[in-house]
Amino acid sequence: MNIMKRALPWSDQVNDGTKNVAVDQPPKELSSDGLLIRKAEIYQEYMKQLPIPTQRGSVIPFTTWMGLGRSIKQLYGQPLHYLTNILLKQWDYSRVGSEDEHRPLDIIVHPCKG
Repeated sequence: MNIMKRALPWSDQVNDGTKNVAVDQPPKELSSDGLLIRKAEIYQEYMKQLPIPTQRGSVIPFTTWMGLGRSIKQLYGQPLHYLTNILLKQWDYSRVGSEDEHRPLDIIVHPCKG
């Protein structure tokens, strides 16, 4: 069995009579910034496909900011933005050592307004 291997399209050579010249250059690797931007664009397209929740005024029980995020995700059946999750985690960490550290957030922030 003879299997022919085909060269990648950017490695094809053209003979112009004097020297070999590449038809195309290989695709350049994306920079880390370019890759991050591309991932953000893909995420935005994904989020645009999810319906906007119409249910309002629901009681959302929570005792921590991360708990609020989990409750919202469960109530509306869709994920929170990754930056929202990071912010909720930071808010929980900021409570450590404060006088309200062990006080449930649903006492501080009303569950219907959280």
